[in-house]
Order: sequence, then C-alpha cells, then structure tokens
Amino acid sequence: QLGAFVVPWPSAEEREAIAAILVTSASRIVQEDANLATLRAIRTGLIHDLLSGHLQAPTISGLVEASR
Repeated sequence: QLGAFVVPWPSAEEREAIAAILVTSASRIVQEDANLATLRAIRTGLIHDLLSGHLQAPTISGLVEASR
C-alpha cells in the first residue's frame, strides 16, 4: 500500500537552495554557540570577582549619584 503513495521531490535547484539555507543555519548556530560560551565565561569571571571582593557592586546611591 505504501508503494502506491506518491511523494513529491523538489527539483535539483530547490534542493541546492535548501542545502544552502541549511549550511548557513548550521554555521550560524556554531557561531552563536561560541558567543554563548564567551558570555558564560565572562559571567563566571564577574561572579568570581564579585564574590571574592575584587570588584565592588555599585550601590543604589552610587547609581543615583553617577546619573547626575
């Protein structure tokens, strides 16, 4: 019964266009994963600096004074 089922197949041009989109998407995902890893490393470093006392978090009054 499944042998009688007709599945449309895209033309060679359409397949090439689909492949190009998939390659572009895959490379974008790799790039975004690298960006995410960088941001996570920065966050980890900032948390370490804050918790170890190497960096002081601004206080509310410090933020108000800085904006004046």
